[in-house]
Formats: sequence, C-alpha cells, structure tokens
Amino acid sequence: MRGKAEDRRRRQGALERLTESKFFEKVNKKGVARSEAQWQKRKDQEIEVLEIALGIRQPAKTKREQIVLD
Repeated sequence: MRGKAEDRRRRQGALERLTESKFFEKVNKKGVARSEAQWQKRKDQEIEVLEIALGIRQPAKTKREQIVLD
C-alpha cells in the first residue's frame, strides 16, 4: 500500500508530463484520426482532475451547491 507522499509525488510527475505534452497525429484501431480540439479537451480535463487531487485547484461547484444571493 502506497502512502500519501508517494501518491502526491506520482500525481505531480503526471501533471508535469501532461502540461508539457504536445499534440501529434494518431489514428486509432478503427482508422479514425483524432483532432487537436478533442485531444486538448481531454488534456484539460485530466489536468483539472490532477490539480484538484493535489489541492492546487478547488473543484467546480455543481448547480446544487451554488448559492444565489439576491
């Protein structure tokens, strides 16, 4: 079983590698090429998940949690 420090170190390394990654053309098994927009969207989502796990960013509030002040 890994400790919290090990998990944090692994997540930080993953975040660093992900932020420095570059797009390149790739075709999947079905012969469909991925687009840069799809790739960037997925990359942004994964960065957000890692930042939340590391405590760098607060999770987005859902509509239920939003407080409306009039």
